[in-house]
Amino acid sequence: MEAHRKEIERLEGIASELNAKILNKAATYRKNNNNISKLLNQNLKDQESLENEKHRIAVDALMNDEPSFWEALRGRLSHQINELEGGMSNISSYMEPSEFTDFLHRIADHSKEFSERSIAIRGARNLYTDKQKEICSKAVKGEVIPYEDKQAKIKILDRLILDKNITPIWNK
Repeated sequence: MEAHRKEIERLEGIASELNAKILNKAATYRKNNNNISKLLNQNLKDQESLENEKHRIAVDALMNDEPSFWEALRGRLSHQINELEGGMSNISSYMEPSEFTDFLHRIADHSKEFSERSIAIRGARNLYTDKQKEICSKAVKGEVIPYEDKQAKIKILDRLILDKNITPIWNK
């Protein structure tokens, strides 16, 4: 019986050692599995960041190919003046569109002026740029650009041109 008891104790010792090894392996497995999960999550975040960066670069490249706010404003004022003239000439006096945009550009970028006029100019430029980025982003994604989005850029320019503080500058 004593031999039996010693054999049972020996086997229990072996079982205890094996159980400890199993628990150690399980802890290592959980730790490694946790590390793998963290690495997978980081990889997904990195891939998302990479995709976002690629998208931003493509949008920026497209934006660089588009007319600037000032170029678009110059073209839109030319269009407005031609519409107002309706084929007649020498009836009204208008500031040249290039002089007009240069003047507004100086106010927006080189003046510390905080008047209604400067706020309108800077606000229109920011809205126009945001809308242009939104349109370029849709184009990069291959989405159809709705008419309303394209028209929104024109409306921003028209609101500025026809602003009560801006119109007297070009319509003399």
